[in-house]
Amino acid sequence: MTHAMVKVNNQGRLVIPAEMRRELGIEPGAALVAYVDRGRLVVESWDHLADRLQDEVAQHTAPGTSSMVDHLIAEHRMEARAEAAGETGGDDAENALRRAWYAEADAAAAAGQAAEWYAEQAR
Repeated sequence: MTHAMVKVNNQGRLVIPAEMRRELGIEPGAALVAYVDRGRLVVESWDHLADRLQDEVAQHTAPGTSSMVDHLIAEHRMEARAEAAGETGGDDAENALRRAWYAEADAAAAAGQAAEWYAEQAR
């Protein structure tokens, strides 16, 4: 781990030493994310932040659980089907289709087949 003493200038700017920029692959004009975490200033690249957040979500997701993307795609497709049914069959058809889809999703999840079921629905 590289350490360096840095100072804040009169304009409130902080210069990241060249050695640290090289180590982190930070090029001039790079977009970084800065935030305060438990009294610390944290600065990280967008890519690092995205990878870290994906890892955190994965730690809290049970094995075999479908990805949120698969779930959202399947849900959007279901909504589109329900909307199309509503155009031809009225609100009752749309609501019946929506209830059936959620019942199938709940049954698949209860059977431990959520990942496979959502992936199939996304096709």
